[in-house]
Amino acid sequence: MRTRLFLVAAMLTSMSFAGCSNLKKGLQREPVGSVRARGNEAYSRGDLEAALRAFEEIAQRHPESAQARYDIGRTLMAMEDPIGASEEFMIAHRRQPWVGQFTDGLAESLFVADRKDVLFELLRREATQNQIARDYLRLGRFAARDGAMEEAIEAFETAAALDGPKVADAHVELADLYRNLGQQSMEVQELRHILYAEPGNPDAHARLRELNEVPGPSFAIEPDNG
Repeated sequence: MRTRLFLVAAMLTSMSFAGCSNLKKGLQREPVGSVRARGNEAYSRGDLEAALRAFEEIAQRHPESAQARYDIGRTLMAMEDPIGASEEFMIAHRRQPWVGQFTDGLAESLFVADRKDVLFELLRREATQNQIARDYLRLGRFAARDGAMEEAIEAFETAAALDGPKVADAHVELADLYRNLGQQSMEVQELRHILYAEPGNPDAHARLRELNEVPGPSFAIEPDNG
């Protein structure tokens, strides 16, 4: 009887120590913020395998984390795996579609992976549904990179109309596009629109001087975004 009681006591003691050990391991688990910092540091120094392990650990611990999926995606992009990256970016985007950084990552990965049908379906849908300048600017940039200049111009002009005459972003894009197309008169016009929004813009002044224009006080013109 005493032997049996001794064995039971020993088993209970062993289970108690095991439970304490497991609890201690749980309490000692590295905080997520520290894991992310470790992943970012590894990414910065080019140790992409270590960065990927860190970000995947966060995703395993917090499957709902859109940021973790984005971090995995950007690491896979750096590892030249745009298809794998696009899958991770897609998860992040679906969870938080309002985060522009996630959409940018997804768009870039789809472009590099040559999944342009998926890319432009996404960009056109978001621009049409959201009706905000940021989405039309994104559409315009990728359209220009793909050589679809008419769509790019239309997207930038729509962004300019949504932003209003006191925001220069879309006109900067248009000025660059017209320069690349060799359309100097149109480039000058967009530079004048930039000066209407930002009279002291140094890049616009410098580019106008390169084009033999003298940007005086009345040189800026308000864009007609109607």
